[in-house]
Amino acid sequence: MPDYGPIDTTHSNTRDGLDYYDCIIYLVDPSRFLEDDLTATLESLAPHQILVVAVLINGRRNKSSEMDCLVRFLHALGDFHSCPLAAAPTNWRLWCIKLHRMNSINWSDLLKWACYDVICKRIDSGEDGHSLPSKRQRTSL
Repeated sequence: MPDYGPIDTTHSNTRDGLDYYDCIIYLVDPSRFLEDDLTATLESLAPHQILVVAVLINGRRNKSSEMDCLVRFLHALGDFHSCPLAAAPTNWRLWCIKLHRMNSINWSDLLKWACYDVICKRIDSGEDGHSLPSKRQRTSL
């Protein structure tokens, strides 16, 4: 079962560090965003992990489409080659979270997608992180 909650990134190989988790959800308020914080998070992730960058959008103040908000966020990070996400060693996704009266509208969609992605990666690689034997290997065992 996934373990949700705040984490301490100072112990990278323990249960409290980032390496323990399959999926990291990084909440971003574009009006208070610090690129150095995102860069530090990206540098601490391993290739097997999934990073979901959830960009928070106030639905009452911002009438732009979700795609427009994500594009503005990406432009704030720089061009494609200088963007910290371009060099990330891990798989990442951008997700837009619309807020209405301080309640998220589509938070459950993000969690469902993240769980689905983690489950698919575990099936593809095996629970312990090693590749599952191919059909030919299974029949010869």
